[in-house]
Amino acid sequence: MRSILLFVLIALITILIPAIVMTIVSLIGGGDLLVIIGQMLIILTFVLIFTRYLKYKRKYEIDTENLINGQKDIEKLKKLRDERKTYQSKAAITYQILANEFSDEEAANLKKYATRPSDMEHYYSALIDNATKEKRDEIRKKRDYFLNRYSKKAMIYPDFKGNLKTSGKWIGFFFLLYIIYSIIGNEVRMGEFVYASYVLLGMLILAVVMINTILWIVRTLSSYWAKDYI
Repeated sequence: MRSILLFVLIALITILIPAIVMTIVSLIGGGDLLVIIGQMLIILTFVLIFTRYLKYKRKYEIDTENLINGQKDIEKLKKLRDERKTYQSKAAITYQILANEFSDEEAANLKKYATRPSDMEHYYSALIDNATKEKRDEIRKKRDYFLNRYSKKAMIYPDFKGNLKTSGKWIGFFFLLYIIYSIIGNEVRMGEFVYASYVLLGMLILAVVMINTILWIVRTLSSYWAKDYI
């Protein structure tokens, strides 16, 4: 649910900032020069927002590394994992847990939280180190298949069950949003300008959500076909 709310917030920011700026420009009526200034202001605002976000995200992951550095208490690590928000942090903590105490459950958790090729390399490394001699060759073959297919990708989504759940959430959210959008549009009386703005904003948000839903369906299908090989 948190991921959906974050996505909607980003979508609203992306849609509303240009709409607000260009509405102000049109009301002032400053001509082409003011339109160019407005567009530059939009670009500058986006750069500032996303630069700030990326800086915060990097600091968040560094803080996670500092918190788990040298930590060997499994329960404290599990509690910390529950408190952290990003999959990257959860994957780093899970690998630290595995480094201290291997279990099939935690190995599965690392695969669940993996979003980078390095996470899966840690996953295979933990499996190989704790597998019987007979199974190591099989695991190495899966690792090699994974590296050949995904090692150059910036982001990966290997957990089929997790992807399926996420796809289900986004499909449900899209249809719920569409139903709410339709009910409000049909039942609530609005002025012509407000209604036109509502239709435009609603269609843009629905389009963004639909695109993201399709992306998760593609990721789910991709992980389904690869699940027996990785």
